[in-house]
Amino acid sequence: MQTKLEYYSDLLTLSYDEAIILLLNKYGTSKDDYFRESSYERFLKKEIRTITRGKYTRTSEGLYCHHIAENKYLNISDEVYISRNKYSFELQKKEQLVYCDLFEHLILHTLIAKETAGNFGIPGYDTYLYPMILEWYIGGVKPQKREWLKKCYERAFLTSDETRNLLIKINLFLPENLQNSGEIVYISPEERHEKYLENKMVREEENKKEEEKWREKRLLREEQEKKQRIKEFYHAYPNFEKMNIMFDSPRKKVISMLYDLKYKNIFKNKKELDLAKKTFIKDELLEELYLAISDNETN
Repeated sequence: MQTKLEYYSDLLTLSYDEAIILLLNKYGTSKDDYFRESSYERFLKKEIRTITRGKYTRTSEGLYCHHIAENKYLNISDEVYISRNKYSFELQKKEQLVYCDLFEHLILHTLIAKETAGNFGIPGYDTYLYPMILEWYIGGVKPQKREWLKKCYERAFLTSDETRNLLIKINLFLPENLQNSGEIVYISPEERHEKYLENKMVREEENKKEEEKWREKRLLREEQEKKQRIKEFYHAYPNFEKMNIMFDSPRKKVISMLYDLKYKNIFKNKKELDLAKKTFIKDELLEELYLAISDNETN
């Protein structure tokens, strides 16, 4: 009969897609989406601050829930990343979820890192899964307070020696620049927290730089799009350029010019004209203004 360590070692030799299929067959599919769709869409529109989760959890059985598309997107369940990247709800559907125990979860992230040259999979590996395994099975610090953590600990249990053996194998599957050197040792919660804060500061600085680059690109794109729109606008309405009329000129300005050119003998004042044109969109008013200017030049 295959031991648990042998099973985990064999799982490492599969491709990410093969491992997903194996785990879906082993644990079955999710009965619910990760988030409630209506809540998710409202969150993306900034109508609410947090997203309501679905009833997908199986931590009472010692199982974690993993997003299958984590080999293509970072932090799919993180609300900051969801808001920033506008992740499609398709990524949160029950068909995009798979269950796994703690070591299976670590192995999934290892396979992702291996197949994506470390571009994906590492954040969850480094900041959550690997430290927890070190704490529980190398350091011998068992979870005490939360019942679901106890279940996760028991379900994936390996001895200290078995854990070291597996982690050494896992390490060799990572891209070379991400492999740990030296002996696998337990890091205390205090040391880990200090390291986490250091990494957090680095990540935040990197995120700021990334956001600044994204903002600059967005502003450049918007500027180019506006220039193109102006070009197209003046191509359609050449007389508007010398009169400093733009597609985004205030409606009030357009009404005022229409009154002076065409309606001053029909309406008492500009306010009355504006009321009469209330159902007209600004594009229609611009079209009428252009014709009025052309007629005025002809006459």
